[in-house]
This record gives sequence, C-alpha cells and structure tokens, in this order.
Amino acid sequence: MQPLAAQAAVLLLINGDRLTGKIGDQSPARVIWNSDSFGSLSVPVEHIMTIDGIPYVPLTHQLPPASNSTTVQQHLQGNVSVTGSFASGNQSRQDWDSAINLNWHRDSIQQSLQLNYERHHQQDLKAIEEYDLRYDIDWFIADHWFWNNTLEWGVNDYRAVDQFYTLGSALGVQLWQRDSSTLSTETGLLWIDEQFSNDSASRRISWSWSSGYRRKLFAGLELHSDHKLIVSVEDTQDSELEFNFSIRAPLSNGFFTEVRYEWIYDNLPLANSRSVDSQLTVGINYDWSKK
Repeated sequence: MQPLAAQAAVLLLINGDRLTGKIGDQSPARVIWNSDSFGSLSVPVEHIMTIDGIPYVPLTHQLPPASNSTTVQQHLQGNVSVTGSFASGNQSRQDWDSAINLNWHRDSIQQSLQLNYERHHQQDLKAIEEYDLRYDIDWFIADHWFWNNTLEWGVNDYRAVDQFYTLGSALGVQLWQRDSSTLSTETGLLWIDEQFSNDSASRRISWSWSSGYRRKLFAGLELHSDHKLIVSVEDTQDSELEFNFSIRAPLSNGFFTEVRYEWIYDNLPLANSRSVDSQLTVGINYDWSKK
C-alpha cells in the first residue's frame, strides 16, 4: 500500500538521497514527486527505494482497482506575485510588476502557462510596458530526459520591440534532483519573429541553451538561478544572454517573499537601445496547489 498523496512523506532513492513532499502523479515508468522545496520532480520508478519507509511498488505490479472505472491522477499548481512602488515629491513615479504561473501534471506530461506584466510610468513621460504570455508542454520520454515545446508572444518597450513571437523545441535532462538541490539543462532551436518600433523586423532561427538550479538554504531560504543563451544560426554575432537570480523566504500559509535580480545582454541592440538591461525587484508571492 502506498502512502496517501495528500500527506507529507519522505521518498528514499536507491542512492541514499531523501526528498520530502508528496506524490503528485504516478505511471508505470515514473513518479511525479511534489517536493516541499523545489516543486514537481519526475523520478524514475527504478530509482525509488521506499516512501515513508514502505518499499515502493510500481503501478504495473500493483493490484487493479475493484471497479471497472479508471482513475487518472493529475495535479495543478499555481503561483501569483505582485510588486508595486510609488514615489511623489521631486518625482512622480508608479511601477507595477506582476506574474501568474500555472502548472498542470498528468502522467508523463507537464504543461505550464505564464503571464508576466510590467508597467513603469513617470510624470509627463509615456509609460513603459513589458508583457509576455508563454505556454510550455514537456514530455518525460526517458529516465531524467524530457522534450520541451514552447510558444510565446509579448511586447517589450525597453528594447523597442512592438511585439514578438517565439516557437521552440528543445531536449532537456534533469542532471540531479535531491531534497537539497536540483539542476536541469536543455538545448534546442527557436523561431523568433520581432517587430520593432522603427517599423523594421527580424526573423531568424536560433540555437538556445538554458539551465535551472535550485538549492535549499538555511532557515527555509531557497536560492533559484536560471540562465538562457540564444544565438542566431545564420549570424552567430547576433546573440542574447539572460540571467536570473533570486532568494525566496517563506512567510506563512503559502506566502513567501522573493528578492530577484534580472540581467539581459544583447550584443546587437536596436539603435538608441542599450546592450545591457538589469532589474532588481522585491515582491510578495503566493503558492497554491490542487489535486
């Protein structure tokens, strides 16, 4: 008998690593484990020794349910963050940053939807906006390996981009996943279509490489670090590097605060635009999940 998915548990791997959390979904090949520290992890069943001290039995070796109906397990998670600042006196300024992330897991498929919006307005000046909508779908195709497909649309006034479209496909691998840290990387191709404010356009196929690192620190703090490198296939001088670094501190009942630093380098920026963009934000976030 397996531990109930709604209860906190400890998953013991054959290499001795321990992961605290609960089961989000199961298939004959892998278990979606919702880690208390790093969210959902895909763990091959042959790497699992016990859950809460009970030897794990893969679904193919478990007895079928008594009824003829089939129950498909799925898991939905979400995150909402809001950051705002206001200034008056010598300057009148309003800044808003907000983001919504939804993740849905079912068997070996994971889907996610992300909406990000930023608005910065200073008195007597036109408001500057940046927003994007992104959809991802991942298939876990083998031990630690996954196939990612991405569709994204957005606007970025900072880089004088009226709108952009991105369509990509990449192969990724989970290099390790422990209760204290996780590391994954992926590489693939992107089709990028950008429409600029000066009525020019850029359409290109690019190679991309990205990675994500998570580490649990002391006192419930968590470190999150991500990077992404994009290089045009036709012109390798046309490249962009993005780096994100954040520290998260838990508050209570799903709420946490996050200090986040974002840095972007574009070696071929549009005229009157800078090569480097950076931003430091402090916000309040809320995590939720539903079975």
